[in-house]
Amino acid sequence: MITHLINTNAMIALTGRKSDTLLAHIMDSDEGSIGLSSIVMHELYYGAYKSAKISYNL
Repeated sequence: MITHLINTNAMIALTGRKSDTLLAHIMDSDEGSIGLSSIVMHELYYGAYKSAKISYNL
């Protein structure tokens, strides 16, 4: 059951390896307990397509 939803800022921090605390919390969570909304996915894709390094960010 999903108990936590990751927001856009948290995803950016995770992919950029900028938050060891957040990564540790996620790694300690039960499988399937963390979700990602379609809105966050859209924001990440939109940001990647608006960036100078589209293929790198996708």
